[in-house]
Amino acid sequence: MRRRSSIAGALVALLVGSLSSETVARARQCPASLDQIVITQSLIVTLLDWPNLFSKTDFSFAHTIDSILASLKVDPDANRIGFVQTLLDTYDIDQQNNPDSMLPMAIEKRRNNDIPSAYMLLDASSGLQPVALVNRFDRAPRDGANCGEYRIVYAMKYRLRTGGWGRFFLNFEAVLPNPERERGIAGCMPVAEFWSGLSGKSEEQMAADLEKFYYEGLGSGFVATVLAKNYGIPDGQVRGNANLNGAEHWQLREWKIVPPSKTSGSAFRIETVKNNALAEFYRDDSKGAINGKAQEHQRIDYQRAFVDQNLHQLFSPELTSSPAPGDDSAITAYMLGLLNDFGAAIDNRFNEFQSISSNSEDDPELEASGLKPRIDAALSQLGLSSKGVSSDEALARAGAITCGGCHAFSNGKTVGHVAGREIRWPNSLGFVHIDENGNTSPALREWNLPWRRQKLYEMLCTEPKLPEPGFEEELVLRNELAELLTALIEKKTSLDGQETDNRFRSLVDRLTSIDLEKEGYFVRYRRTH
Repeated sequence: MRRRSSIAGALVALLVGSLSSETVARARQCPASLDQIVITQSLIVTLLDWPNLFSKTDFSFAHTIDSILASLKVDPDANRIGFVQTLLDTYDIDQQNNPDSMLPMAIEKRRNNDIPSAYMLLDASSGLQPVALVNRFDRAPRDGANCGEYRIVYAMKYRLRTGGWGRFFLNFEAVLPNPERERGIAGCMPVAEFWSGLSGKSEEQMAADLEKFYYEGLGSGFVATVLAKNYGIPDGQVRGNANLNGAEHWQLREWKIVPPSKTSGSAFRIETVKNNALAEFYRDDSKGAINGKAQEHQRIDYQRAFVDQNLHQLFSPELTSSPAPGDDSAITAYMLGLLNDFGAAIDNRFNEFQSISSNSEDDPELEASGLKPRIDAALSQLGLSSKGVSSDEALARAGAITCGGCHAFSNGKTVGHVAGREIRWPNSLGFVHIDENGNTSPALREWNLPWRRQKLYEMLCTEPKLPEPGFEEELVLRNELAELLTALIEKKTSLDGQETDNRFRSLVDRLTSIDLEKEGYFVRYRRTH
């Protein structure tokens, strides 16, 4: 083990405020080598690798739903079916206004006979089954306001009424608050140590530890992972990936959980899919839009932002450094970093409510035409054209950071070059990255998980960066939201129904926007996938 020096401890205490001597002097658990962190124990725990773990614990969909409702002081038995149904009901709407731009965006409405019922999802034997637990500490923001995301992946196959099979996946992606936010990412060290400490444990030990982590919490200020507030009040989300018609038509969506109020019960609220700009914004016009004039204004704004800002962000790895030809280890490390690092800060006013991964319907490379010359001119100004970067490669990167691209249409596309080699976007597992049996995609196994292991090792074995000053507005809004949530849970009679609902949504939306503006601790642009 390594301990902070007394000088370093004194500096930390001076900079981040008064801390207990026990906290400052606390030993960190640095593994002797990178290999001591076992990927299939400390980064991802799947049904394929640990079948007995899932049979010995209760990570059932019903248990997660009941825990969320209980955290809102809502009776699970009386509300379980209705609560799940609110998520399924969002598949029956055909448009929604973007909360930031108020632009009406079309949503593909699914036929009722394609959608599984809430009863089907909750069925213990044939409904949604837990297939993976995923450590996404790498999603932590630079200011250490939270300790990243901790996910439960559920999956099911079901017989369609029209024949064939539907496939339905839900990821419960909880953001775990940092109880010592004033310390920055250092306050998250117990979480990193918890996941690292799973390596080498027996299946029975892992089962007990993980069930406690998700449903009870680590203690010492760390709350349970499975709480309503960690799925969208304001941080965290639930995301879905579904093929609902048996014809390989896959669509990804996103929701946040909202508490009960005077006007409605607890519900899943449909959200924009982050890093997924409306595909039609890449086109040359807005013909066929619900509100053509309003969409044209947003389309022009998006293309301007893409050329002036997002291109620089997408190619930030090339604009900093690249390895010399012949240094194979450096080239491999560069490729690993690039495939996990590149991203862009897509303003939420441009994001849509669905991401289609099949048939390349949302592929920017196929949507764009008149935009390409402007992209090429901007790449030339950045000095990237001389390195062989084209508008097609730029649009391939823009597609890869979307849900649909990551899951399907970007597979195998060239997204970079290094030392004369092409860098291709790694393959998914046929529209998914984790399937119903717990199998993982080549992208996860070969590129994402090894990189995350490196970052976990660095977290454990290097001195954490000092925290940066927080946003004053954010702290004020978070306090107000916490008080409002408590009032809603306690059913305070003094609250006005619609006014309270509007204020609650306004606070969540604003805090979501603030979070999206933050850089990550491990990467500058935090991709959702």
